[in-house]
Amino acid sequence: MKRIFLVLLFAGAAAVPAFAQFSTFVAGVGLEPLVLPDASGTPVLFWTIGAEGIFSLKTPVGENGSFSLFAKAKGGVALDDPFPGLDSEYLQTELRLPAGEGRLDLRVLATTSFLGTMTSEIVYHPEWEARFYFLTAAKKINPYIAYNGFLRVRPESDTDVFSEGGEAGFEYSPSYLEEYRICIRGAWEYWYQSPLYTAGGIQTDSFRGDFLAALAAKAGGIAGLFLDWDLELTVALRLSNANRYLTAFSFLEENSETSATVSLRPSFDWVPLTSLALKLRPLASYTIYFDRRAVTSGSLSTDWAFVFAAGGSFEFDWSPLEALHLILTLDGEWRYSNDDELAEWKLLAGIGIKISFDLFPHDD
Repeated sequence: MKRIFLVLLFAGAAAVPAFAQFSTFVAGVGLEPLVLPDASGTPVLFWTIGAEGIFSLKTPVGENGSFSLFAKAKGGVALDDPFPGLDSEYLQTELRLPAGEGRLDLRVLATTSFLGTMTSEIVYHPEWEARFYFLTAAKKINPYIAYNGFLRVRPESDTDVFSEGGEAGFEYSPSYLEEYRICIRGAWEYWYQSPLYTAGGIQTDSFRGDFLAALAAKAGGIAGLFLDWDLELTVALRLSNANRYLTAFSFLEENSETSATVSLRPSFDWVPLTSLALKLRPLASYTIYFDRRAVTSGSLSTDWAFVFAAGGSFEFDWSPLEALHLILTLDGEWRYSNDDELAEWKLLAGIGIKISFDLFPHDD
């Protein structure tokens, strides 16, 4: 599916100190024009108006512990169909507690949308993780283990999934200018609304289950005291019993989601001037399916399906005055595939103004 988005955002921000060591509140309103192709591919313009609020805090817990919270909520109304209402919410909490020479990190996240957004359907997506560091010392290898999981509910598409998994690895920081991480991950996903099919295309009482294994390496640091960077390389394998019945070809395809993926995710934050900040988040990945045959232009190919994805995001933040920020953003992804169902591209551009106010001036 091809999508082009153009977003115009005007927001007001306010910094609100509280009992916490660090606390902020940001509020804003926005007007957003959206361009989407209709069934014939003709671009159609839609308009929405909405409001957004962001709250974050970080506070000490005991001598060496901490608690942090980040919450973001956005709601809007379309000025015309097909989007009568839009909303999105995000919540992240993290508790860090010292444990001997190590540390215990407990994290809970939740992403929700009760009405849907311009780019996604209704979703309820909580996540959780408990991570234990056996050692947290500078210039030493710090091993860790973690348990994590998530539940993703999508009422409109019946593709709910429950996942539990673990991770083991180590982190090493020879100085404050560089850090490294290597880890292995494993997870089991239960797709309790995705049934399996018989050779005749009849649903069974069995459901899809996937096992995921991954090896990841990450490096990052600070270059020249103005550029924060990191680079993550991941190799992942998905083993799935999912199958799909292709009605047009009267063909049952076994293990249709079994695949391998290689992905590369760099990240760059550059602050060349006190009034200018740039953020760049490119990404690239390649996925090959081992038992899924590509369907192209209505024909079933003998080739296995593959997807090459490239894209990322860019943000330009210029502050000509201390309280005034001009924001330019660009987000997009291009997915090339020999399977028509897997190929798509999308582009989201934005321009905005933020004005910040310190409601309770205080000395640092």
